[in-house]
Amino acid sequence: MSQNSKWYSSVQLSKHPFIALGLLCLLLNFLFTLNAEKFIQGLNLGLKPIPAMFLVGLFIILSTAIFLKVKGKLTTRNIIILLGITSLLLRVMYIMYTPYYTRQHDSDGIDSSVGHIAYIQHFFNNNFMLPDFDPRTKTQFYHPPLHHFISALWLKFNSVLGMEYVQAVENIQVLTLFYTGCINILCYKIFKEFSLEKLGLIIPFSIVCFHPTLIILSGSINNDVLCLTLMVAAILFTIRWYKNPTTLTIIKIAVSLGLSMMAKSSGFLIAPAIAVVFFFKLWQKRDMFFKLIGQFATFGVICIPLGLWWSVYNFVKYKMPFNAILRLDISPQYLGDCSVITRLFEFNPIKFENIYTGFGNPYRDSNIFIALLKTSVFGEFNLGKKLYQSVIFKYAILRQYIISINFTYLHCNYHIKKVK
Repeated sequence: MSQNSKWYSSVQLSKHPFIALGLLCLLLNFLFTLNAEKFIQGLNLGLKPIPAMFLVGLFIILSTAIFLKVKGKLTTRNIIILLGITSLLLRVMYIMYTPYYTRQHDSDGIDSSVGHIAYIQHFFNNNFMLPDFDPRTKTQFYHPPLHHFISALWLKFNSVLGMEYVQAVENIQVLTLFYTGCINILCYKIFKEFSLEKLGLIIPFSIVCFHPTLIILSGSINNDVLCLTLMVAAILFTIRWYKNPTTLTIIKIAVSLGLSMMAKSSGFLIAPAIAVVFFFKLWQKRDMFFKLIGQFATFGVICIPLGLWWSVYNFVKYKMPFNAILRLDISPQYLGDCSVITRLFEFNPIKFENIYTGFGNPYRDSNIFIALLKTSVFGEFNLGKKLYQSVIFKYAILRQYIISINFTYLHCNYHIKKVK
């Protein structure tokens, strides 16, 4: 084998999925600018552009699957790759269908002085300097700045290349597409850590690939999806550390968790679970006590500054509380007037007539579990009444059961192999 062949073999993109995903998103960044919709409309085929592109892409993927099946090469690995590509195709079509101002969480428009877009524009227009005012005076500016800073860099990159400003803002969705693609890859790696194979791998991976919330998040230009991506990375590294507690791996956990908190404070939500894993391993490996304590100290030195510097900075400079959020009592989502009994035990059948979460009567979702089920699938959005609602909602319930079954299988399979 020649040196060039060896080099090519070592850099196959299939073995470097994050690089492949990044290059694909970079390509899409420029293709979106060309406006493929107008191109297809210009062909006068009588087709709606987005469905036509999706159907062509789906036809190519299905043809590839059939070809691999005939050749006897439709392996689990190839099925995973095809599922991942189909997932990205679906999310790309959703982004093309969804402008930057549609189905967004607290983003407003480019002319607004508040919201996530305004926060991104602040960095873009002020040489990437932190806000020089109390963040509580502008909606969403209280969030840690990682996502907004990266988005402003991406906005600057596209602007320098000559892209129109509105299109450059639109293309922030390329970043969120990249993040959701990373979630696919990270979840696949988590499943492999538990030695899942064949259907035990394909089923949970397909749930991740086609989960409605991840499709919505792929086009949402707020900070939710970056925070989620880094949380999933922290979970992956925590599993690896539990298997083999090295300093390098715990540094990866610290960086992932710290950056998730720098993207959004709710990244902290997985910290208690990670702490439990740490203490369990410390109890399990008492003979490594001082080594593990040293690793925990390293973790703290890295994670705490990354995750808390924004809160400390604003507390010192503006007396902003560490848990600062918007006033809840002025939001339609406010449920402070509901009793604990209502929140936990109200199962009114009328709530199930609407598959989307409701903020007003009679569909106001005051019950935690009903709201959790609905928002876990469609977020807080109402996607219209054209869907077959009962089928969709049953799918949501079925999905929860599938996740539970797969988790049970995953857990038992891992521990059975460990005993063997």
